[in-house]
Amino acid sequence: ISDPPISSSCPHSRAHANPHSTAHLAALTEETHRLISLSLADGSRVAYQRAVDAFQNFRLSHSLKSSWPATSQDVMTFVAHLSLSGRAASTISVHVAAISCLHKMHNWDDPTQHFLVKKMQEGCRRQGKSRDIRRPITWDILAKITSNLDSACASLYECILFRSAFLLAFFGLLRVGELTVTARYGNTSKVIAIGDIQIAHNNPGALMLRIRYSKNDQYGSAVMLRINGNGIENMCPVQAMGKYLVRRPAAKGPLFCHANGAPLTRYQFGAVLRKVLHHAGVPPLQYGTHSFRIGAATTAALNGLSPSKIQTMGRWRSDAFKLYIRK
Repeated sequence: ISDPPISSSCPHSRAHANPHSTAHLAALTEETHRLISLSLADGSRVAYQRAVDAFQNFRLSHSLKSSWPATSQDVMTFVAHLSLSGRAASTISVHVAAISCLHKMHNWDDPTQHFLVKKMQEGCRRQGKSRDIRRPITWDILAKITSNLDSACASLYECILFRSAFLLAFFGLLRVGELTVTARYGNTSKVIAIGDIQIAHNNPGALMLRIRYSKNDQYGSAVMLRINGNGIENMCPVQAMGKYLVRRPAAKGPLFCHANGAPLTRYQFGAVLRKVLHHAGVPPLQYGTHSFRIGAATTAALNGLSPSKIQTMGRWRSDAFKLYIRK
């Protein structure tokens, strides 16, 4: 918000401004920002920021101009990308609404109001329920990922970091939001912390993991998971976590962090996954960060585990877990 114009009848009014008046204007400006901020619920604000980040990352990865305001052509290309990725029409609408909100907040021309953007959104709604094209990360694909991390990571520490994160996501049937923070504006308080994991005292071949918050547990009642090791090189979650914890910097906060102490983000988790899948000859477009949870549920079903056992392992409260089993 710009400063109010100085009265032409008093050229020195700014220099001799009443300090009480200046303080009042500052208070009005602060209240304006506060009210605008309150216009969006916390959940909507996080969702909008995540959508804008996704749009910006898409433009950067496709060598498009990343300056603002965005063009309608960029928005159309992004909508096409979301549709090919299997996103539901409602999800695409949230992404478009976030881009629109950003432009309106800055008083820029809104590219989402373009006739063709509107028509593309209508097409998304008319095509009905989008199919979930995310494929499961199976045991064989997990083996390819963990043995090819040097192709996607810049250092030995990063290889150890992502190997332990990927294996824990698979064997713990974890949601990516439980492991990583959202880009830039993530809330680290609800992510698995360094104090939430320990090697089981009665069995060094297992680890105990506390999940304090999750999608189905917003109030922090917490659950304890026991994850057993398998002794297989590059595929054992307990061995991988042991190697990681030895090298992890002495920093409080999220369990997974880089050598400089910065927490692992959802974007980094997905970017390394796509890069290593591409190097291993697996089409990365068919996989996402949720593919570990899908793959673990599918693998459990193929190994004969009962539906109730799978539901308990993944902490599902409804029959939604059946959608994760991709036989």
